[in-house]
Amino acid sequence: MIDSTLQKQLRDKFNPEGSRLRNLQLRIVEILEYIDSICKKNGIKYCASSGTCLGAARHGGFIPWDDDGDVEMTQNEYRRFRKAVIADNNPRFRFYDHSDDPEYVVRFGKVIDLKPIDVGNPKLDAVSQYVSHKGAYVDILILAPSNSKFLHYIGGRLHRIFLLRLNYIRTAWLRRGLKRINFFLFDRLVYPLMQCIQRPWAGDTMRHITGVEFTPVRSRMMLENTIRIPFESIKISVPENYEAYLTNLYGDYNRIPDIEELTPHMAGINDTSGDKQAD
Repeated sequence: MIDSTLQKQLRDKFNPEGSRLRNLQLRIVEILEYIDSICKKNGIKYCASSGTCLGAARHGGFIPWDDDGDVEMTQNEYRRFRKAVIADNNPRFRFYDHSDDPEYVVRFGKVIDLKPIDVGNPKLDAVSQYVSHKGAYVDILILAPSNSKFLHYIGGRLHRIFLLRLNYIRTAWLRRGLKRINFFLFDRLVYPLMQCIQRPWAGDTMRHITGVEFTPVRSRMMLENTIRIPFESIKISVPENYEAYLTNLYGDYNRIPDIEELTPHMAGINDTSGDKQAD
């Protein structure tokens, strides 16, 4: 955990109270709390992932310039979680994936907050350019056995070439139609085959599901052995040995990067001007 003086300096620079970014972060905390409640109620194992885990360990909450949340679970737990959220039929929080929006073609879902929020001017990347939801969300990332970094990498490149690059097509009906066809073919045929090849002798080694361009290794035991630590006003699950997990991802994870080069994913959301959030 960084010292309180540095933490205050970072908060004052990136996410002071009342800023768009801070309002968004607090909304994401509510989504994380909802996810945690669903998992506890249904005995679903999960842990905070990547920057969310790093923020909990280093800042006791959000990395001050971060503007999303990530959790990880196995494929079986993911299926159970998706079913549980849909069955819960919460009026505010909803599970969101390709079945809700043909423009959303990544191979994991999100829990989204239906309550409107001003996020300024989103940076529209290859994933979010045409999707219908641009508010607060938490990514629900899927882990699967993987014995080959190379094969996993190829899956991620195929997804970028055959799905994400379809965003360059300006004609909406053509873009959506090709996304539906390609997503079906890769999600139901190509990726399951690649996943079957990666499963034998994978042992404890896991990576994000094939089709996701993020190759670092995870451990099955990471999900089996979790602890709960503070994250803002709540507690979330992280790997029991989160120091090793974060060191594997980031090296010296307590080192603060050059803050002059950092910007949130969504431009303008740390602007404090005229920014009282409407409920």
